[in-house]
Amino acid sequence: MGTLNKIMEMFWLALGTVLIFVFGYMIYQNGFDWSYLMIGALPFVMFFARRIMRKKMEKLNK
Repeated sequence: MGTLNKIMEMFWLALGTVLIFVFGYMIYQNGFDWSYLMIGALPFVMFFARRIMRKKMEKLNK
């Protein structure tokens, strides 16, 4: 189960990184919009939430 959690963490981190570039381009083309930032922040929130939960579960299993 730990391997799956690490894979999902990396997925959310990769998705967030890709969205930074996509939304950066969209902001450059269309102008600033708060929705770009809110949607772009969600993968990073998921990454940190999964990371915190994984570390808590690892500590409990020791």
